[in-house]
Amino acid sequence: MMRSIYLVARRDYLGYVQAWGFWLGLLLTPILMGIGIMAPTWAQASQPTRYYTVVESGSGFADALRAELDENRVEMARMSLDAASTLGTATLTRIQKKDSGFQWMPKVVTTAPSSPMPLSKPN
Repeated sequence: MMRSIYLVARRDYLGYVQAWGFWLGLLLTPILMGIGIMAPTWAQASQPTRYYTVVESGSGFADALRAELDENRVEMARMSLDAASTLGTATLTRIQKKDSGFQWMPKVVTTAPSSPMPLSKPN
């Protein structure tokens, strides 16, 4: 009985191994997976860097752009240092109330800004 099972398994194995489709699939699968993983990286690297030039006689646009970039830097720094401070007072109070129920969790004291910082616009 075991001999007949062995002979059938051997025949099937040799039938699969001798087929060209088996070897093609065995070689192409890792190659196609590697291409699929690397394709987004290659596509991103192939896009050129775009530079823009703004020509204007005054300094209104440059001042507004500088102010916006400074505001974005301040906001990003605030978010990276204390993400809860950007939520607002009501949301922060609810989070602190829920956190106070956990005994194992240290209480985090944060202060939320009373109002978002205004954007400066050119006059």
